[in-house]
Amino acid sequence: MLTEILLCICTVFSLYLSYRYAVGRPEGFPPGPPRIPLFGSYLFMMLANKKYLHKGVLKFTKWYKSDIVGFHVGSFPVVAVHNYEGVREVLNRREFDGRPEIFLAEMRAPKDELLAIHESKVHLC
Repeated sequence: MLTEILLCICTVFSLYLSYRYAVGRPEGFPPGPPRIPLFGSYLFMMLANKKYLHKGVLKFTKWYKSDIVGFHVGSFPVVAVHNYEGVREVLNRREFDGRPEIFLAEMRAPKDELLAIHESKVHLC
């Protein structure tokens, strides 16, 4: 009897954590489809339009009635902008110029070092 109760509690707790993961968004992140562990929102984009993902994003801008839609591709947050003023602002502002940190790239060359490969020799600058 105790085993069934513990199993039920663990199941409810894992469902709650999955729901929070799917629906939870960082502060200030635009609206968008929920995310699934490992896939992010990619499956929802494929359901919207399997052949042309950009048309699927357009469907989501109409669905959420917003020119800016937020997705998760895997664990990386992605923002799609669908109007001229928004695209211009994203391309001109310095805050949007960053690149995501990739763990394997960090292992090859730490942040302050530049890795150069020339004539089968590796140089750390």
